[in-house]
Amino acid sequence: MFKQTLIIAFTAVAVCSSAVSAQHEHHQHEKEQKKHSEHKMPMNTMPEFNEKELGKVYMHYLHLKSALVASDNKEAGKSAKMLAASLKEVKIMDAAYKDALAVSKASDLAGRRKAFATLSILMADKFKGNLESGEIYVAFCPMANKNKGAYWLSAEKEIKNPYFGDKMLKCGSVKDVIK
Repeated sequence: MFKQTLIIAFTAVAVCSSAVSAQHEHHQHEKEQKKHSEHKMPMNTMPEFNEKELGKVYMHYLHLKSALVASDNKEAGKSAKMLAASLKEVKIMDAAYKDALAVSKASDLAGRRKAFATLSILMADKFKGNLESGEIYVAFCPMANKNKGAYWLSAEKEIKNPYFGDKMLKCGSVKDVIK
């Protein structure tokens, strides 16, 4: 009888521990999915451009911005290279191409964010007057760039600051809307 009770007890412990382990794995999976989703770009209100190449440029810009928001240095480097490649196809955007290369070549997030500030101004200037439909939000953080402030472009009104990541995620405001 004692042996049977002991076997039942061990079985119960094994089943419970398996359930706890499965629940832990489920939570780990949810955390990984959440982390991955931080890099997702909003697709619901993507603008259309007069020049088709600008749509690709804008998508790569948003990917870079999302990587900076997530403070993902490696992903920011990759997305900056993709942005530079798409900018190379748009011949009249040489200055933006050089800034995208500077973002990709920077070794750390601080360097990438500094080059991103200049890139964002050039991108905003190019997108003005080139939208067929949709909107692009121009946001500003007064504390970025050593308190000189810096702009960035966004597909949504919600502020997600690429200059400070999660340290100051909501710092900034929408200053303009490109239509």
